[in-house]
Amino acid sequence: MNRPTPLDLLVIEAAHADNPLAGTPSTIKKSGCSPDKPKSGGQ
Repeated sequence: MNRPTPLDLLVIEAAHADNPLAGTPSTIKKSGCSPDKPKSGGQ
């Protein structure tokens, strides 16, 4: 039970969204808003 559930991931993402210091490449890649993938970002 070490793997986080989808709900836990959403909670973690929400917590990171409130934390300006959490804007690391890893979190950006997770959210799919990476500049390398404009298709996923919808921009």
